[in-house]
Amino acid sequence: MEDGSELKWDFATFRAKLESQGYDHGKIFADIEDTIVKTILSVEPLLTSGISMFLKNKTCCFELFGFDIMLDSK
Repeated sequence: MEDGSELKWDFATFRAKLESQGYDHGKIFADIEDTIVKTILSVEPLLTSGISMFLKNKTCCFELFGFDIMLDSK
């Protein structure tokens, strides 16, 4: 659909939509990044202890995290 009502948008379309509605997309994305960084930092001790308990070498694995961020008009 060309009216931007698709369920999934790429970042360029999303930024354009935010700008067209008068929102500062730079601040929104900075706030999202800040939220993600603080979340990861808050669970880092738990992740480190789990890795130490089950793995001999900490560099042989990785964790993949997904975040769902909901935005409202505020």
